[in-house]
Amino acid sequence: MRSPAFPDPDRPRRLRVGDWDVDPSAHEIARAGETVRVEPKVMALLVHLAERAGETVSRDDLLAAVWPGVVVTEDALSRAASKLRRALDDDAQAPRYVETIPKAGYRLIAPVEWGGEALAAAPATAAGRATGAAAPGGAPRLWLTLGVVALALVLLVLGVRWWAGPEAPASRPLTHLPGVETHPALSPDGRFLAFVAVPRDSAGSDLYVQGLDDPAPRRLTATPETERHPTWGPDGQIAFLRCTDLRCGLFAAPALGGRVRRLADAVVGPWGLSGTADGRRVVGVARPEPDAPYQVVLVDVKAGTTRPLTAPPPRSVGDLYPALDPAGTRVAFVRHSPDGAEDVLVQALDGSAAAVQVTHDGVPIGGLAWTPDGRGLVVASGRGGVEGLWRVPADGGEPERVPLAMAATPRRPALAPGRLVFEARTAEVNLYRLDLTREGPPQPAVVSTDASTQPAISPDGARIAFVSSRSGTPALWTARADGTDLVRLVDFEGARLGAPRWSPNGRRIAFEAQQGGTAEIYVVDAEGGAARPVTEDIGYALGPRWGPEGRFVYFGANPDGDWRVWRVPVGGDGQAPAAAGPPEPVSPPGGFVGEPTADGRALVFSRADAPGLWRRSLPDGPAARLDTTLALSDWGSWAVTDTGVFLVGRGADGTHLVRLDPTTGARETVRRDLGPLPSREPALVVSRDGRVVVLARATRVESALVLVEPFE
Repeated sequence: MRSPAFPDPDRPRRLRVGDWDVDPSAHEIARAGETVRVEPKVMALLVHLAERAGETVSRDDLLAAVWPGVVVTEDALSRAASKLRRALDDDAQAPRYVETIPKAGYRLIAPVEWGGEALAAAPATAAGRATGAAAPGGAPRLWLTLGVVALALVLLVLGVRWWAGPEAPASRPLTHLPGVETHPALSPDGRFLAFVAVPRDSAGSDLYVQGLDDPAPRRLTATPETERHPTWGPDGQIAFLRCTDLRCGLFAAPALGGRVRRLADAVVGPWGLSGTADGRRVVGVARPEPDAPYQVVLVDVKAGTTRPLTAPPPRSVGDLYPALDPAGTRVAFVRHSPDGAEDVLVQALDGSAAAVQVTHDGVPIGGLAWTPDGRGLVVASGRGGVEGLWRVPADGGEPERVPLAMAATPRRPALAPGRLVFEARTAEVNLYRLDLTREGPPQPAVVSTDASTQPAISPDGARIAFVSSRSGTPALWTARADGTDLVRLVDFEGARLGAPRWSPNGRRIAFEAQQGGTAEIYVVDAEGGAARPVTEDIGYALGPRWGPEGRFVYFGANPDGDWRVWRVPVGGDGQAPAAAGPPEPVSPPGGFVGEPTADGRALVFSRADAPGLWRRSLPDGPAARLDTTLALSDWGSWAVTDTGVFLVGRGADGTHLVRLDPTTGARETVRRDLGPLPSREPALVVSRDGRVVVLARATRVESALVLVEPFE
C-alpha cells in the first residue's frame, strides 16, 4: 500500500532520510554541506523504498516500480541498491539505511520525513508497546505479547533455515596428489574420472584416470608436454589435447592404459575440447588467423578438417571452453567480449539458429558442464562477487546457486547422472616487498592463508593497498608496509574490486569496481569514507592510474566498442562526485591501461590486442612501440617511475623485473626470479622513486577434485 504521506508519485517532493536531505527532481542528496548526485534509477529506488519505509519491499515490486515496462534482471536491482548504499555512506554488513532481506527484497530502516511530516522508519514493535503502561485487561495483553514473542522466535528459526538455503549434498575429495588436479571428465556411466594433474614445481601435466571408488589413480601419459581437457569417447577411449605453448594436437588413450595415438591432424588452441558420443567429431577452439579471435570449431576426426561454428566479435579474445550437450546437437561456450566481460552462450551445432546468451553477468567463468538431461548447465562463476557454482537454464533464465559444503573456489564442473565433480582450488597469494637498493630476495609484507592481490604502495612507502576476500567478500584493504594495522577501506556489495592506486600526495586511492558486466572507477580517501565515482556509463572501465600532479585519473575504457586510454579530471579531496569534468580519450584505439611519464609529456600504455608497451607524446602525438617484453596477460603489471618504466618479464628461466627507458626503449633486467606472479591482474607496483617493489606471489596453489552425490 502506498504511504498517504506521498500521494502523488509523478511529482516527488523533497524528503529527509535519516540525516540526508533528498531532492528527487534534481537527483541529489545532501548532508552537512556535502552534495551527492545519483543516477535516476538509484533515486527512483530510494523514493520507492521511502514510500514504504520500514516495510520489506519485494524485488519484483522494486523491479516493476523502478524499471516500469522494461525487462531487466535482478542484477540491475542489486547494482542500484549497491550504488544507493555508497551514496548514503551505508554499510551492507551493518546497515543504517538500506537493509537486505535475504530471498525477499530490501527495507529502508532510517527515519523518513515527507514535506515536514515525520514517518517512523518502522512500526512500533509488540515488545515496545508492551513496555508502556498496562492496558485494560493486562493479563490477556501479557499473554498476547508472549504469544507474539514466541511466534517471532519460531519465524526467526524458520527464517534462518530459509536464509541458509537448501542443505548442501554430501561431498568428498576424490584425488590426493600433491599439486593441482584439474580438467575433470566423468565417464558417461559416472563410474570413472579422467583428469589432468600438474605436480608441484612443474610446468607440465599428465593424464590420469581413476574409479570413483578407487583411491589410486592410473597414470596414462608421461611427457614433458602439457595435457589438457580430456573427454570420453566410445569404447573406453579418452580424447585429450597435447599442447606446446598455444598449439595443441588431438590425441587419444585407452582408459585402462595402452598406446597413445594421434587422433587427428588438426591443430587447435588449448582452450577446451568436447566430443560426440560416437567419437567421430569433437569441438575445440582455433584461430583462423594469428591475430583473430578464437572461435569454436567442429573437427572431423577421420578427415582431420575443421569447420567454424561460432562468430565471435572482432577485437576480442573470442569463444572458449566449448561443451557439447548430451544429445550432440548444441554447444555451450564462454564468450570473452571486447569489453572484457565473460558470459555463456548456447548455439545449435548445425548452425540453424543464432547463439543465445544464457548468462548476463560479465564476470570471469571458471568452467561449465551440461546437466545429463540437457536442460541446463552448471557454471562456475563469480556472479555476485563470490565464486560459486550456478545452475543456468539452457534457454536462459535466472541462475540458481548450487549449495556446496566447502569453502575453496569451485572450478571446472563435470556431470554424470546423479554425480557432480569439480575442482576445488585454494590459492595462497601473499604480498612481498623488494628493496632494489639492497641485495636479497623479496621479503614478506602482507601474509595470510587467504589471497592478497593487486598491490599498490603509498608515495611515502609507509602503507600498502591491496584486494582481499579475508572478510568473506572482495574488499579493498590497506596495511602498513610490514603487514600490521590492517584497515578494510571499501567493501561494495556484489562487486569485484581491483587495481588500487595511490594519488601522488597519498591522500586518495583510485580503484575499479566490476559488477554485472560493467566496471567503473572510484576514488576514496585513504583515511576512509564514502567512495566517489569517477566514471559513469562509459562501458567497462579498468586499471586506474594517476597523473604526476594528481589532477587526472587515467584508465582504460571501451564506450564505443574500441578500447582506449582515457583521462578524467578529479576534484579536490573530499569532493563528491570525484570527477571534475568529462573524460577524454588520450590513446589511439587499442590502448588498454596507461600512465603518463614522470614529466607528464608522454603516455605509456599497454594494448588490449598485443603484448608489449607503447609510448605516445601528449596530447596527440604518434604512438610508437617501446618493447615487446610485457605479456598480454600482464597488461597491468608495470609502473612508471622517476627512474624509468618497470615491468614483468616472463621466460623459460622464470619471472624477472625489467626496466625500460621510456624515451629510447633501452631495457635492462634489474632482478631475476621474482617467483610465481599471478597473471590477468596487476601483480606488481614500484614506488615513484624506483627503489621499492611490492609484488603478489602465489606461494601455494593446490587443488583436488571433489565428488558431490547424490546430485539432482
